[in-house]
Order: sequence, then structure tokens, then C-alpha cells
Amino acid sequence: MFLGGYMVAAYAAIYLIWGSTYLAIRLAVDSIPPLFMMGVRCAAAGALMLVWAAVRGERATLRHWGHAAFAGALMFAGSYGALAWAEQRVASGIAALLSATTPFWLAAFEWSGGSRPSRRSIAGLIVGLAGVAVLVGGRSTYQLRPAAPGDSLAAFEASSPPAAPGTPLDRRSIPAPLHGAGKVAAGTMAGRPPSFAGHSRRRELRRDLAEAFAAAGRALPPGRLAGPGATPDVRHELLAPIVAILAGTLAWAAGSLYARPPRVPRSLALSAGMSLTAGGALLLAASWSAGELTGFSPREVSSTSLAALAYLVVFGSLVGFSAYSWLLRVAPPSRVATHAYVNPLVAIALGSALAGEPLTSTIVCAGLAIAAGVAFVLAGQIRSTEVTESTERTV
Repeated sequence: MFLGGYMVAAYAAIYLIWGSTYLAIRLAVDSIPPLFMMGVRCAAAGALMLVWAAVRGERATLRHWGHAAFAGALMFAGSYGALAWAEQRVASGIAALLSATTPFWLAAFEWSGGSRPSRRSIAGLIVGLAGVAVLVGGRSTYQLRPAAPGDSLAAFEASSPPAAPGTPLDRRSIPAPLHGAGKVAAGTMAGRPPSFAGHSRRRELRRDLAEAFAAAGRALPPGRLAGPGATPDVRHELLAPIVAILAGTLAWAAGSLYARPPRVPRSLALSAGMSLTAGGALLLAASWSAGELTGFSPREVSSTSLAALAYLVVFGSLVGFSAYSWLLRVAPPSRVATHAYVNPLVAIALGSALAGEPLTSTIVCAGLAIAAGVAFVLAGQIRSTEVTESTERTV
């Protein structure tokens, strides 16, 4: 009974905590530069894990450090860095769904090495990639995620009232100054006979409309949303972060296959701490070289972003990792691996409920397809070989 309570708590940690880290990343990068934020998170979590390993008497060689640094460059500097940068632009639920494709890359790497795929793995890969195609090709995918309160887009959308039921044109697609122009026109016509044709009033109306259109052109950022769908410019703008996340999953898969004993210590805490520390250092260096910290002041960091960063370090890394490593010792790997397709579903639900992110039929269908594909791929891998901790992607 006592062990069962621990088991429930551990599964809740890897399901709910790891599923919520995508939303936490989104909140953190609202006021903290993405590479810097993720570098601080990885370096802090890695340092704490190294302290934990040192207390347990675990040590590593310089050779181990070299391999761990290379793995950290792929898994944390590459994958985590791309994810943090992308979540400035895409919804956390979509980022989670794209990140869930890591097992597909792992399966592809293993098959290229001569491992024969099972029918279940092949079916899972087909279903999962179909889900990715639906997600990337879906119109709703390219809606910008809800912006921070100080963002110009947020201010622009807030100033535009929603459309009345049955209105063919969504008034949110009309810049706020045009609403004012409409009011001017309505006020001009109110109480006047149909024969109104005064030249001075016409000139005044034309001037008001011209000023409104000019203000609209200045207020509307290029390539932003136009109504409920996305313009081609938005698709082009948001394709880059989507590709970055997918490339990050590829980097994670390559790094996780590389970071296996004897290249790194067998201790999960020690090897993960080394890779996290190295990846965090590289992210901080990349942040500095990219000029993220130019003009940045810690005073600009909101309490929400700071709390999200602390949550990522303490719960996302330490609590989640501790629960995961304990489960690997007491539970079947096939059951522990279920977090890979539960996490994105949790992320979508939290993003929609807490952050107002879009939850459309396209996203739901794509999410179910990707989750089913991951489940089939993992089931096929587990039947042929035991899933090790290094093949799991955590955020």
C-alpha cells in the first residue's frame, strides 16, 4: 500500500509535471530571453544533480565529461534551445505535439543501424507522421499564440471587439482605427436626410477615413493574423519555429543514442547532470553571442516568468527526474514509457485551459494520431529490446 502511494505520485509527476513544462517554458520566455532562460534552467538543474551524485559518492572521468558535453550540446543546447526559441512564437500545446515525435527519430536511427522494425513500429511511424502532416498543414496551427500583455499584437487584438453572431466578416480582422472611422461615418450620417451631400462633410469623412487607414497600416504588424485564420506571411513566419522544434527532436534522438554507457557513467543522475551542465553552459554562451542580453535588465522579468523558471528547475528537472529514475527501478519500462504520449495531451489541455491557446478539431485529431503513433512505436521497440532511460525525452 505504501509502495502503491509512491507509485501513483511518481506517475503523476512524470505525466502532469512533465506535461506542464511546455506551458511553463512559454510563460518563462514571455519576459526572459529564451536561450538565456533555458541556459539558466539547464545549468542550475545540472549543478544540483551533480551535487546529488557527489553526495552519493559517484564520480566521472574526463573522458566521460567529453562525451557528456557532446551529448549535452545536442540534447540541451540544440533541442532545448530550439524549443525555448520556438515557444515565443507557437502555442505550447503545438510545441509539445511536435516534441512528441522524438521516438520516431529514435526508431529511424535504430532501423538505419540494422535493427529490423516490427510491424507495430512501422504502423506507429506512419500514423504518427500523418498526425504531424495534419498538424503542420492545418490552418489553425499557424495562429499566433496569445501574446504577452505588453505585446503590440495583444494590444491590437484587445482593441478590436469580437464579431457579432452571424457576421460574415470577423471584426477582429479590422484594425482598431477603422472601428473609429466607422463610428465617425455613422455619427456623420445619424440624424441627416438621405440627400446629405455637403462637400465639406464629404471632405471631412474622406480625411477621417484616410487617417484611419494610415493608422491601421502603422498599427498592424506585418504578417500577423487576419481574422480566425492565418495569412501566408504568418505561415511563412511560423514555419521556422515548427522546423526548429522538429530539428530539435532529431538532435535529442541523436544525443540520447550517443549518451549511453560506457561513453557516460551508468548513474542516471551523474550522466544527466553532466550533460545538463554542459548544455546549459553552451546555451548561456549562445545567448551572449546572439546579443540576447544587450539592453536586458533583470527588472524586466515578470514574477510569472520567474516563477515559471523556478518551476522548471525544481519540479520539471529535479522532482520529475527523481520520480522517473525511481520508476525505472520498480516498474516495467513499457509502463514508464507511456509518459511520451501522455505529456503532449496534458500540455494541450493545460495550454487551452490556462493560457487560452487554440483547441481546434485539427489539433485534437493530430494530437491523437501522434499519441497513437508514439504508443505503437514504443510498443514495437519494447517487444524487441528494453527501453532505456537515455531514449526518453523530457522537458
